[in-house]
Amino acid sequence: RLKMFMQPLVDLYTGRLVKVEALARLQDGSDWITPGTFLPALGGHDLIHLFRNGLSQALQWLNRWDTDGLVLDVSVNLPPTVLVSPECVDWVRHALEATGIDPHRLILELLETEDIENHAARDKAIQSLAELGVQLGMDDLGSGYSGLQRLQTLPFHVVKIDQAAVRQAMATPDRSIPFLGALVRMTQAMGMRVAMEGLESEELIEMAACLGVDWGQGFAIAKPLAPEAILAWAVDWNWTLDPDRPRHALGKRAQIFRQESLPFDWKHAIETHKKWNVAFFERLRGQGKPLNWKVVCRDDVCQLGRWLYRHRQTDVPALRSLYEQALKTHAQFHRMAGDLVRRAEQNGDVVNVLAELQNGALVDQSNQLIHLLNALSEASMKI
Repeated sequence: RLKMFMQPLVDLYTGRLVKVEALARLQDGSDWITPGTFLPALGGHDLIHLFRNGLSQALQWLNRWDTDGLVLDVSVNLPPTVLVSPECVDWVRHALEATGIDPHRLILELLETEDIENHAARDKAIQSLAELGVQLGMDDLGSGYSGLQRLQTLPFHVVKIDQAAVRQAMATPDRSIPFLGALVRMTQAMGMRVAMEGLESEELIEMAACLGVDWGQGFAIAKPLAPEAILAWAVDWNWTLDPDRPRHALGKRAQIFRQESLPFDWKHAIETHKKWNVAFFERLRGQGKPLNWKVVCRDDVCQLGRWLYRHRQTDVPALRSLYEQALKTHAQFHRMAGDLVRRAEQNGDVVNVLAELQNGALVDQSNQLIHLLNALSEASMKI
């Protein structure tokens, strides 16, 4: 009777479908019962059964969509009582192995407002899941008081802003947009992506896009769909918004906030790239989690890449050419870095790869990128 419905999340700059959230439904005759109705009746063992079967269904659907040429990530809600079960990490590992899904394509969402007494067990479980390679998401940031401390101390990858805070923007935009914008900037500055749910109108979608939110979710994009309907939805989906040219009052107010805060990101962007280089070198030497060359090749995964893509269509025409150069240089840097990792993985050529990393073309490419970022910083200060 369990079926995982899927709600699309789209990239709020390109409008592209990038992931889905798997949401449990129980069948009762011709009706589908939502979690708000059945979750209060479930005990600990029921929640474990629900999570394991829901996770299995979600990963199996990723495989089916892969076959159809639709490559997506999926997020699954992980109840705190399941999280602290001693076998939780093994359940997730076995589900990934059974389907062959790369761990980084799975996001496990933890409710910020649903706390548990055993904080040590919770934190240990979160660390173990992060080491497994899955992404961890904090749900409903802004709805409680404990979330900021957890963001600072635990390895989250994704933060979802509470939909109640989003809806408040319609009533009090002058207070809500700076608040939401500050949450977005803070979490992105810490290297995490931001999703915003509760986008139930085109105006709210535009506001989120203009604030630089990574992913959008809500009824104005799509309601939860039966998984077999996702492929057709992706084909029919039409993105008409342009976050660089907002049409609505909320979007225009959010764009002003973004313009006012843009210059403060440059120093952090440059330092982020330098830190990535240090971590890359250490991991090639076998320190820490092994690298995946296919992931390293992607220029939209690292924090700098996400930042550049969010701001590529700068509101200052004089900067757009430099932005495009920086994007191309950054993309080439990641292709070169990924090729080095591939050689190290496939040929065991670690010694030569490390020597090339220190003295070869990748260093020159990195220096060229830093030069462009500095040029952008200087140019933006003059405007």
